[in-house]
Amino acid sequence: MPRVGNPDGLRSAAEQKKNEALERTDKAISQMVKQGKKINFHTVAVAAGVSVAYLYKYDAIKQRIDQLRKQQSPIKGLVQKAGASVDSKAAIITTFKERIKKQELEIKRLHDHIEVTQGIAMQVPELKQQIEFLNSENLKLREQLDDYRRQREVSPVSEPLVNNKINSLAQKRIERSDVSDKIKLELASLGIKLNTTLSKTIKSPSVELVLSAIQALKEAMASGNIERPGGWLNAVIKNGWKPNEKYVKKGEWENFNEWFNLAKKQGLIVASMKDDGDKLYVFTPDGTRLSFEQMLAEYPLDILRGKSDLPIL
Repeated sequence: MPRVGNPDGLRSAAEQKKNEALERTDKAISQMVKQGKKINFHTVAVAAGVSVAYLYKYDAIKQRIDQLRKQQSPIKGLVQKAGASVDSKAAIITTFKERIKKQELEIKRLHDHIEVTQGIAMQVPELKQQIEFLNSENLKLREQLDDYRRQREVSPVSEPLVNNKINSLAQKRIERSDVSDKIKLELASLGIKLNTTLSKTIKSPSVELVLSAIQALKEAMASGNIERPGGWLNAVIKNGWKPNEKYVKKGEWENFNEWFNLAKKQGLIVASMKDDGDKLYVFTPDGTRLSFEQMLAEYPLDILRGKSDLPIL
């Protein structure tokens, strides 16, 4: 008699085996996702202990693995793309740094060129003034020469007298030629003629002292207090001009600076100096030198503070 099988039991065992395999596969996929492992049919089959063919049998598992595999692919691409972007940015930054360095060098070169150009431009007005002054001197000499020629044609004079006049003129030219060109230029800019008297006066002190006196004259002329600039300059240099850059030592004539500024503002004085004995003097607008003690006694500081209009000496 043939043996009767148990089909229900076989179906139940097969179903249980299927469920266990599906559960292992699901757990393996979840674990691999958490660990960030690469997901494809081969890696899942190994992790779940099943065959690749088994995974393809079930559409749900097949679709899940296929979806996870596709999701991982663009993520890898993005990471690689991000790395390329960082390298690209670094290259751009390096290029910009090199360009900035070149531009800084070019700016420095242009700045140096501008400074040289400005220096040359500043010398042009001085050269023009010097040329005008020399042209003026040349014109005067020509006029004097023409005058002597006309006088000689109209009224002949003896040779010694002519020679004396020529020698006198030559002597004047020599005296003027001894004067520094810088002083001549400064005087020409102020409209002061360099006559014989002034030439002799400014030859005695040093060039620096004369230029300092001229600077004091400029300051005085700026305030409108000087009527005869040439006479004033001649007087102050004759009186022993010495610039008083630091008016007094600390503790000596404590209020001198205040007194000097008020007196200058009110037109009483235009400059100050010290002699070799450190005695203070001030100069009035007409070039007169007076001791500071004398002026302080006549115009005390309290009076200068309280009055704005005082008679000019």
